[in-house]
Amino acid sequence: MSKSTFVRDIPDFKDIQNQTGRCPGFSTRIHTDDAYVGLTLTPIGEPDPMKTAGIALSRDDALAFLKGFQEAVDNLKEEPEEPNKSSEAIP
Repeated sequence: MSKSTFVRDIPDFKDIQNQTGRCPGFSTRIHTDDAYVGLTLTPIGEPDPMKTAGIALSRDDALAFLKGFQEAVDNLKEEPEEPNKSSEAIP
């Protein structure tokens, strides 16, 4: 059985503030089961499950991904204002 460990709406890297109105971002989910870590991205507001993209990572791949992600976070010059955080809760 799959267990979600992270669920959040995340902005699209192409247009972080969605100024064009064409990049609403992605509903992002990290989930696990006994064999893999999954990462799925679904465009916000998209009801068609065929529009969901996902990857499955083995333990070794997940650790390598985590190391690379942590390296990228460590290289950030400063924390930008998080556009997906507001005083309103995400439904």
